[in-house]
Amino acid sequence: MPALKSRPELPLWLMPALDCWVDLGGLASWWRVREWADYHDIDLEWLLPVLRSGAQMLDEHLTKERKQKRGRSSVPAKRRPNPGH
Repeated sequence: MPALKSRPELPLWLMPALDCWVDLGGLASWWRVREWADYHDIDLEWLLPVLRSGAQMLDEHLTKERKQKRGRSSVPAKRRPNPGH
């Protein structure tokens, strides 16, 4: 899969945060994260800031992607004559 080949290497110490993110389907309420952390015996004091930072980075990335797509789509397409006129 091309997407998997192009993904950056993830440091092992970030794996619990990624597992939490995936298990909870992305952003979740803090109490769901707390329950997940308790169940998996992960330090919540470590996990919450990592998830917040990751969410912020993802948001910045998606905003940049949207701006780039808007920039490409703002180029006017060739107008075709309307055959009905």
